[in-house]
Amino acid sequence: MNDKQNPLSSEDSHAYWINRHKKHEGEWQAIGYSSGDLKINQAFYDCRKQALLKAVCKYKGKLQGLQVLDVGCGLGVFSQIYHEAGAEVYGIDISPEAINYCDSLKIGNFICAGVGDVPVIFDKTFDIIHCFDVLYHVTDDDEWAKAISGFDSVSGRDTLWLFTEFHIPKEITAEAHLVKRPISKYRNQLAKHERDILEEIPLYWLFNAVPSLATRYPKLITKADRFGRIGKKLLQEYVAMWVIGPSHFEATVKIP
Repeated sequence: MNDKQNPLSSEDSHAYWINRHKKHEGEWQAIGYSSGDLKINQAFYDCRKQALLKAVCKYKGKLQGLQVLDVGCGLGVFSQIYHEAGAEVYGIDISPEAINYCDSLKIGNFICAGVGDVPVIFDKTFDIIHCFDVLYHVTDDDEWAKAISGFDSVSGRDTLWLFTEFHIPKEITAEAHLVKRPISKYRNQLAKHERDILEEIPLYWLFNAVPSLATRYPKLITKADRFGRIGKKLLQEYVAMWVIGPSHFEATVKIP
């Protein structure tokens, strides 16, 4: 692994998120930028919501009646979107505080569990597996691979997986609790389950490139990210949403 520092162990990574939710119970800082204010966190999630709705409209048409698994559900931001659109929502999170918060919203069925526990908990298949900003926080490679295998075990022939990830040329541990894995590593792992990335929807690059400006001017940075995506060429790193499905689907976007 090419890294700047050693990643947390699986146990320490779990403890990090449990403690973070305890510290910021019910607050945006528990799930988004912990050092960011409400405005930047709202911008952070708004771009994800737009990409999510775009992908669902394109690949599923509507959410009414669909079975959705929200992995790493946090404060239920996306579970709420699915619920309001008529989907039946299930969610898991490693934090008891997060699960209690989601339960209070009355929007689905939530269980306190890790990403690798999916096949143990569920004996059904889902139409959509939603996993936003979670897998790059899974610091252990074995647990990461186990999570993907677990998703496959509760997926049908046409189940879509929606991930958000860093598009980067090589692997790096950016922070002790954050491991950025290259798209090539994901594609190799997905191929073991006859799945592939059907489409990539870039979300932003300036949030990561100049976080100080993003914190001060979230709306401006969000608008700038929509024009040209020049950061893709300058930095070779950006955050994107991946639409993942069975290999029999034809990819709509060429991904290097």
